Amino acid sequence: MSAATCKIQLYLKTPNTVDSENFKFLCEPSWNENVTTDENGNFEIKGIYLGRETALEYDNPLDVGCSVDTKFKTFLPNIPDQFIDLGVIEISDSGRLDPNTLENLPNKQIAELEGETLTGEKLDWKKYAGKIVLLEFWATWCGSCIKEIPNLKKMYEKYHSQGFEIIGISVDEDLKALEKGLEKYQFTWTVIADRKLADAGKVWLYDRFGIHGVPRGILIDRSGKVVTIETRGDQLEKELEKLIPIAENTEK
Repeated sequence: MSAATCKIQLYLKTPNTVDSENFKFLCEPSWNENVTTDENGNFEIKGIYLGRETALEYDNPLDVGCSVDTKFKTFLPNIPDQFIDLGVIEISDSGRLDPNTLENLPNKQIAELEGETLTGEKLDWKKYAGKIVLLEFWATWCGSCIKEIPNLKKMYEKYHSQGFEIIGISVDEDLKALEKGLEKYQFTWTVIADRKLADAGKVWLYDRFGIHGVPRGILIDRSGKVVTIETRGDQLEKELEKLIPIAENTEK
């Protein structure tokens, strides 16, 4: 088993613990003697205190680079209230946990992308070939996402004729709220309802790319390669200026 480090905060819910209900540790290099992950996202955990019933959970702070279901394992130890080694724990949904997925995206190719709009239109990823594409993860309930909209519209208007496209990816679970949001903001680009993938039994794009907070933009160049995962505010135009030649970039 490899010792790849997944920067994720894990909690052991131990209601019978004397000192605290939650025994918390951070899975990062300073802890890698206690917790390591393999390429499939399975944990090997050593020297962990277990109460009479222990649930292994995770906290999803910004930029941890991992995504798993909030509660993914419950233990009923034969001999409780002591430190034990759990060994290798296989997570049933380990396909969603790819250590540092988001941070590893730059320079990676996005060969395919699927999704569906609120009205049922399927995303045709092939039509974006040769374009500069921003995958903008957002939600109607996200105040920071809403603040980004004017800048996105400005960039779209300025650079669209030079081949800049935006694909909005809404992570709203409430599709009625998304419908109202689309009516309110009147986007001129395609917006995918990520929940529809989940409803079809597939992994959310949010999880596929290891997104752990919105807004989050993933900028892709004309060759289909991820350029950056940092696109908020002025950073987006700075990146677009690098990708679009000055001659094309000159406003007419």
